[in-house]
Amino acid sequence: MRTSRIFRFGLLILLFSVIPAKCEEGFTVTAFNFGGGLEMNYDWKVRITGTSLSIQKLGGAVKEREISDCELNEVRQSIFENEFSNLREYYGNRACNDCAVLSIEVTMNGRMHRVAIYETV
Repeated sequence: MRTSRIFRFGLLILLFSVIPAKCEEGFTVTAFNFGGGLEMNYDWKVRITGTSLSIQKLGGAVKEREISDCELNEVRQSIFENEFSNLREYYGNRACNDCAVLSIEVTMNGRMHRVAIYETV
């Protein structure tokens, strides 16, 4: 699906951009992919909280590592430059509860914004 590839590409840009900036308190980024179906399990989930990065794949243990302040600032700056907060909350067909969904959630300065792309069937 084209939207899924665009979303995954956007996630890569979000996680690996290269422009530093000062980081806000309480900054958290959570991204996950749910492949659809009746089992409500994530295929993968990535979370950045402070300088802690955790990655979990379906059925696997959570892997954690520290990221540098520079890497954290790069992620934050990418969110601002790509105007993440101006994206709509939902794309695709959210009426289907068991469709595949990709999601990024950003919490900053006590405010949260989530963008979810639902697979259209």
